Amino acid sequence: MNSRSSVSLPVFVANRVNVDGVVYACGAVLELLTGDRDALERMERVLEKANDPRLEQTLEYHAAASTSPAERAKLLKRLAKLATDRQDDVRALERWEQTMHASPSDPDALAALRELYERAQRWPELAQILERLDGGRPMPPAGSPDAAVRVFDLETYAQVLDQHLKDSPRAIKAWHRVLDATPKSRTALDALARLYREGSKWRELTDILGRQAAVLVGSSGVGKSTLVNRFVGHEQMAVKEVRLDDDEGRHTTSHRELILLPGGGVVIDTPGIRELQLWDASEGGMSETFSDVEELAGECRFNDCTHTREPGCAVLAAVASGELPSDRLQSWFKLQRELRAIAIRHDHLLRKEETRKWKLIGKEGKAKARRR
Repeated sequence: MNSRSSVSLPVFVANRVNVDGVVYACGAVLELLTGDRDALERMERVLEKANDPRLEQTLEYHAAASTSPAERAKLLKRLAKLATDRQDDVRALERWEQTMHASPSDPDALAALRELYERAQRWPELAQILERLDGGRPMPPAGSPDAAVRVFDLETYAQVLDQHLKDSPRAIKAWHRVLDATPKSRTALDALARLYREGSKWRELTDILGRQAAVLVGSSGVGKSTLVNRFVGHEQMAVKEVRLDDDEGRHTTSHRELILLPGGGVVIDTPGIRELQLWDASEGGMSETFSDVEELAGECRFNDCTHTREPGCAVLAAVASGELPSDRLQSWFKLQRELRAIAIRHDHLLRKEETRKWKLIGKEGKAKARRR
């Protein structure tokens, strides 16, 4: 054994003895004085300093014995952070939920649950967390970092209601809140136009289209020209009766026409088309189309930055300063998801890898649930 090992071993043993001695002494006190705060805090300090796994059990005992709601919330938060640090999502989720129950407005608990619920695709719970994070507070000053994060949270809330919960009335209100914060948000305008169209709310749809230039695109005979006539209030475009055999429309429009809407804005009617899809699914195509986002991403502190909430994110900083429009970043996110879906659909190995990944995640989740 070299000289370095012969010195470090006795020190380790001595430290281990000291930790065990403190645990033994504090345990003796707790047998006489159940829940003694001084004994518990001393034991926690020693165990934390030694990185001893018994710390979690001690904190659990302390939290159960505590009669102070504030102290109990603080202890539960420490337990939640321990589970988060070891990447135990199931345990972390349980601990953070306990923390929020003890302290409903705790910002760390709300932020952690936001991420965990989204990762677990628990959409109703995520919607509740986003509502609490928002709280109906006034928007921060435009262009500030807080404003950029707030708009991102509002858009996420609207997308959860719209795409996952299919709650159209609440989604419409949420998208209007996004418009209040960013009046030119393409994401919000497109979502509201779709929701009003699906709900046959033509007056509201005309108002949304009045804020932008819209193009009606779709297959032949689906009713694009009929919609235009509804918008303008008279028969601007020629239409035909539906077919008697299948009640489907007939191909009529054979040219493109720009129409001014009575309430402002313009709409373009087009002939029917067969299919729309991304032309270039390569990384080069994305880099050329979103060169501004790609250049900013190269300046982020972390190489694997997702441009959502990470510190030192150059993309979010550019959104906050107004250098990069929020709509631009949302479009980049959307196309990234579409490109990933196209790649999985056409690449057998990638599709197989994706399926295997989610199967493993599912098995791990079930195994953790059984161990609880």
